[in-house]
Amino acid sequence: MMKTLIPHRGTEGTEREEKMRDFHRRGRRGTRKANWILDLVAVLSATANSILASEPEVKPEELPRTKAVEMGEALGTFEVRGGVRLELVAGESSAGASRHLAEVVDPIAMCFDEDARLFVVEMRDYSERRDERLGRIRMLEDTDEDGRFDKSTIFAEGLPWPTALIWYGGGLFVGSTPDILYFRDTNGDGKADERKVVFTGFGEGVKRLNVQQLFNSFTWGLDNRIHGASGGNGGKITTVGKSGSALELGASDFSFDPRTLEMRRENGGGQYGMTFDSAGRKFVCSNSAHIRQVMYAFGDVLPEMEYPLPAAALDIPVDGPSGPVYRISPEEPWRVLRTKWRVVGLVAGPIEGGGRASGYFTSASGVTIYRGTALGAEFEGDAFIADVGSNLVHRKKLRANGVPFKAERAADEQTSEFLASRDNWFRPVAFANGPDGALYIADMYREVIEHPWSLPPNIKKHIDLNSGNDRGRIYRAVGTNFVQPKLPRLSRSSNEELVAMLGHANGWHRDTASRLLFERLTKNADPSIAEKIREQIGSKEKYAGIYALNLLGSLEEASPGGAFKLEATDVGRAIQSTNAELVEVAVKFLPRFPNPAGVAVFDRLAKHSSARVRYAFAWALAKIDVLNKSALLSTLELRPGDFASGVVGELNWLHEVACAAASADKKLMSSKKREDFGWQFAVARSKSRNSKASSVAAIASVAASPRAEALKRYSAALELKGNAAKGKVIYQERCASCHRLYGQGTAVGPDLESVRTAGKELTLINILDPNREVPPRFATVEISTGDDELVTGVVANDAPNGISLRMANGAETFVPRSQIKGTRTTSTSLMPEGLEAGLTPADVADLLGYISGE
Repeated sequence: MMKTLIPHRGTEGTEREEKMRDFHRRGRRGTRKANWILDLVAVLSATANSILASEPEVKPEELPRTKAVEMGEALGTFEVRGGVRLELVAGESSAGASRHLAEVVDPIAMCFDEDARLFVVEMRDYSERRDERLGRIRMLEDTDEDGRFDKSTIFAEGLPWPTALIWYGGGLFVGSTPDILYFRDTNGDGKADERKVVFTGFGEGVKRLNVQQLFNSFTWGLDNRIHGASGGNGGKITTVGKSGSALELGASDFSFDPRTLEMRRENGGGQYGMTFDSAGRKFVCSNSAHIRQVMYAFGDVLPEMEYPLPAAALDIPVDGPSGPVYRISPEEPWRVLRTKWRVVGLVAGPIEGGGRASGYFTSASGVTIYRGTALGAEFEGDAFIADVGSNLVHRKKLRANGVPFKAERAADEQTSEFLASRDNWFRPVAFANGPDGALYIADMYREVIEHPWSLPPNIKKHIDLNSGNDRGRIYRAVGTNFVQPKLPRLSRSSNEELVAMLGHANGWHRDTASRLLFERLTKNADPSIAEKIREQIGSKEKYAGIYALNLLGSLEEASPGGAFKLEATDVGRAIQSTNAELVEVAVKFLPRFPNPAGVAVFDRLAKHSSARVRYAFAWALAKIDVLNKSALLSTLELRPGDFASGVVGELNWLHEVACAAASADKKLMSSKKREDFGWQFAVARSKSRNSKASSVAAIASVAASPRAEALKRYSAALELKGNAAKGKVIYQERCASCHRLYGQGTAVGPDLESVRTAGKELTLINILDPNREVPPRFATVEISTGDDELVTGVVANDAPNGISLRMANGAETFVPRSQIKGTRTTSTSLMPEGLEAGLTPADVADLLGYISGE
């Protein structure tokens, strides 16, 4: 096979081929010798031009196809954690399929209406058939209420790359770039006869639309707005039929009022997947960042905050953004081959996982907080994330960790997954909390799911990206003792019954009841219902007060005639609650009131035992009238510095907000050094389990770079035993200004805690050739200002009020939006080449020893 990797060039070529074959044989055995590394470097350096000149040819037998597993045998391919039962509830019409099972194909997004009908996005035109407009919306019904869908109707069709949907007002909002459309069935036949475009402009300005960066994840928020993830393609959004300037999304998410169609930007920035927990906290995910918590809202940032803020989205998994996964399906031959080509520099593309083809998140999607009852109390509040490429569903427990959560594996899932399939065609992409309390799983069921641009042509021609576009499945996960309940028909419920459901144990009931009340009461105000909603603030049910406060707040702004009003006494009563999550939500409403609460309430919040409550209070203070702040703080007898350190200091990142809350004097904001309070949260440690064999393989790609000679000289360090004490001195002299390790140093580039487990070989490559593969988040950005100045650094935060750039030693420069003339991202790292100058191989061995923890 290696003849396909190195073009034949006579006798010399044959010798090179033999060395490459030897490289792979040794790689499989795990042999790692410095003299072999030197040989490999010499071989690839001498032939770099020929290696990069052409992509190898591949024979069809080298990339065997995999066969689909028919539906009748599908459940037998899964390993599911104990106490959980997986059920097939809908699927394609094929051999072995139940005649009583409703049909569905290519499901990628789902939502329920108030009567438990399931609407599904069918993306049949994935991944290169957008122009054929094959996308559809299908409606599934369980007419006999046995827990399986038995009736299927095409609700709408003719959509190019549809990706999102949500039910509202008796119809369906559907996202299909560049539009958000609204569909409604007016005659009751199950098919939409009303179709109109309400927003347009998603992806506008993008020359080549990326199928894996489309907007998605329409979700009903506690604020009674529809939220969506922008996905990465951004856009300039206009409301059809309304005048006004376009809303430029950039990398932001968005939300809109379904009544007025007013749209605004929101913080987030995930790729495919966005969710809220029952207290309204937001989480997103991207391919190699499987769960991120959004730490503050876009609207929290005020125009007068002309100082830098940290990025809103924070990686919270303890095992790292692209943490390990444990697939039980075989690695696809094409994926293994492509990884090898990337490692040796034959094709472009990121070398992830130290050169492994799998074993870590590469396609995290559909992050969803489970808020149901069918799995059992153990799972309520857990995060579920799909990994499409590894054919599995991953679960994370969200544990208290100060202000942010920390996401970690359950104790009994340390080396296994919530569920995984041996079938390579199992492609989980999205989840939904169901009216029965179950977790629903959309399985696109395709032979291949991969971005077509990332496939080398000589591999792609042997792959059928359409294989499976006539298949698809939907599962639900329930506890082994789960008993099918009677399905709710909330369209028949009275307003009083819906108010009572605001405290329901099942999250779907709470969300749907709140939505229906919002729909009804904004059309026909019923003042008597306001008092019933207000009573829920004092309910013993954990989430009733949270939903009641948000509903009153939304109705005050939207209901006709001012029939509903959120009173200061409502907020004050919630703040006195022993339920910290209710207090955290209530604090956010304080800025609505000129004199929001008495000093006793403020004192209570400043000293609250919950870090998240104090954190929410700091943001609320930033919005409260400046004149009132001074008086309040004076009464509290807290100096601004004490307030910052005592209330916000432990939060590790809101020094400026605390100072803004304490005084309008901007001099105060610069009187405290940012490092006094620790500017960032600690970066989560990566637990990447790279094999040493695949790590060394990555050295091959450096041989073709200008830094090959440096690698050749210092590769001997890999065979030397390092002195960690001496290495620490070198780290402090040459690395600490830009990298943190063992709690020391400054976080400008990657935290060395998160990369050292990749092995000494890859660490050496990163030191010697820093520009070889620069992750986007650490790329150098140049900002030109209106004063014709050029500011260069790594983006610390791209916030609503401006961009913060971080430079060596942690110094930051904040450029307000009003001063930005243009930006440019380069392909280089801030880390200079030649960092090894003046060091011997023994010195480098010492440095590697310190970094690796020897």
